Amino acid sequence: MADAPRNKTGSLDEQQAWKKYFDYLVATLKETDASTRARSARILGENKAPEAIPALTALLMDDPDMQVRQVAAVALGRIGAVESLLQALHAPNMQLRLLVVQALTQIGDPRAAAPLIEALRDTKAEVRNQAAFALNKLGPEAVEPLLNALRHENAVVRWNAARVLGSLGDKRALPELDRLAHEDHTPVNLPRQTGELRASQPLTTVSQAAQQAADKLRSRK
Repeated sequence: MADAPRNKTGSLDEQQAWKKYFDYLVATLKETDASTRARSARILGENKAPEAIPALTALLMDDPDMQVRQVAAVALGRIGAVESLLQALHAPNMQLRLLVVQALTQIGDPRAAAPLIEALRDTKAEVRNQAAFALNKLGPEAVEPLLNALRHENAVVRWNAARVLGSLGDKRALPELDRLAHEDHTPVNLPRQTGELRASQPLTTVSQAAQQAADKLRSRK
């Protein structure tokens, strides 16, 4: 496979060369060889080609090889294709959901805050933990959505939102965290990560998570 023409906005010849190469890359996304599909997806992502979003989305959703799906998720992340990634966030395959959340982490786009908060309720600890990391990485942009999440109907979401707010260090969260610490004693029994011996973590409550987060914020200077 030849090296990619890098200039998509240069002279007419360069644009035509890119169009020809782009068509070739998209065609090879359907090759039987997984390494070829992965390499083409990687190059499309490196070139941040928005015109490749439909083909990369199809690869993410349908490719039989999980490593190829991973490359497609990263490529979509580099392009900034938030909407396409969100399509896969509710996929039944846990590994695919995890790949999507990892790609959203890479983007760092505030539009990802709401779906990442929903991912805090995922049945798999790996996905929840990655979503929490992604929200933490968003920084101040995530504070308001997380404050709203403290009133989410799902206790696991409230529990995780409190933990992330404690890590973000924004003291605007203190009134809501104090409210939860005093009022929300809903038990939360979180499944452990795949491969761990025990099926779930020890029983905790939303109020405990909120109190720990509030204490963490107050300890900051």
